[in-house]
Amino acid sequence: MDIENLPVAILAGGLATRLKPLTERIPKALVEVAGRPFVDWQLEALAAQGVERVVFCVGHLGEMVEAHVGNGRRFGLGVSYSHDGPVLLGTGGALKQALPLLGGEFLVLYGDSFLRVDFGAVARRFRECGKPGLMTVMENAGRWDASNVLMEGGRLVRYDKAARLPSMRHIDYGLEAFREEVFAGRGDGAFDLAEVMGDLVESGEMEAMEVRERFYEIGSAQGIADMENWLAGRPKRPAVFFDRDGVINEVVMRGGVACSPRMAADFRFKEGIQGLFAAVKSRGWLRIIATNQPDVERGQIPMAEYAAMRRMVFRELRPDGFEACEASSNDNPRKKPNPGMLLDAAAKHAVDLGRSWFVGDTWKDMEAGRRAGVRTILLETDYNSEARTMADFCFPTLAAIESFLLSQIPEASRT
Repeated sequence: MDIENLPVAILAGGLATRLKPLTERIPKALVEVAGRPFVDWQLEALAAQGVERVVFCVGHLGEMVEAHVGNGRRFGLGVSYSHDGPVLLGTGGALKQALPLLGGEFLVLYGDSFLRVDFGAVARRFRECGKPGLMTVMENAGRWDASNVLMEGGRLVRYDKAARLPSMRHIDYGLEAFREEVFAGRGDGAFDLAEVMGDLVESGEMEAMEVRERFYEIGSAQGIADMENWLAGRPKRPAVFFDRDGVINEVVMRGGVACSPRMAADFRFKEGIQGLFAAVKSRGWLRIIATNQPDVERGQIPMAEYAAMRRMVFRELRPDGFEACEASSNDNPRKKPNPGMLLDAAAKHAVDLGRSWFVGDTWKDMEAGRRAGVRTILLETDYNSEARTMADFCFPTLAAIESFLLSQIPEASRT
């Protein structure tokens, strides 16, 4: 089961009372963490994992979440919404109401959780176990919150968020998987997902998957501080930035000018790009795409086709970051040759720009890289001879670029 075929439900309908008075005017998902709404960190991480579809279950101030996230295109996701309505439905009732959007199998994530676990591994374990539910758990021993799971021999014995026992050493990590059948027989009113999970554990129908990466949650001021400290403390890593059209995929010639494809049927990956991405990943470098897409604002690319091409890139290459500027104005600070996309990505992903590279095929790529302080590599083509004097290095193929970058490993891997 591929993770991109399994939607993720995000439970974001609560009142967030521990963060009042802040959450009296904004929902918890929009609380700022390190200068950005928390939901931005969460959705970017899901996209990087290969998730394609997200369903927000929203209640309190949910319209603000929808106004901010929209259809999810800028995160590389398809996003839809299930609103509680005038009466809050609780986590279980909200999920049941969202079942028509979720389908037969889905993952569930809390709206205040940032998890670094491999979502694909969780999805595969869920399918392989054959049970209607799966709970990720972590040996917690009261470190970050009160333990609520009793495990014996790798099996779930008891799950109870209210009557917590001294013998409980594990905690519900915050990522579950379900088949829709577990909600059969439940009423249409409000109920807690913990009730469903407790019943599944008691009947032996809830698989346990133990994970070891610490979770972060922003349900409290201390939780926000912990996540901000983690973000600030991430070691900076070198990255390879990639232009899209002409580097990742073939350009389409229109009137003798190299242009972006406007339909997914015309999207063709360039020979060697998969190997280049794999080589960069194997050396621990980040892989970040930075692409101008002004035809979107001009209305020349149908939105469904634009989203389909983006999904193709994520599915094939799994980039660590994706920055797209859809503005047509050259004054936009994110539009190349301006360096905004690279600078934004560096802040989000803790990139060491001084040890990074930009692989592009136009003078705009080379200039954006220079302004951002990264070294530049031009993929030579028959349409970009004017850019060759601007690049630090020029190569005729992606294979040659791969060989060159691998030769730089001793320098790039130094921390």
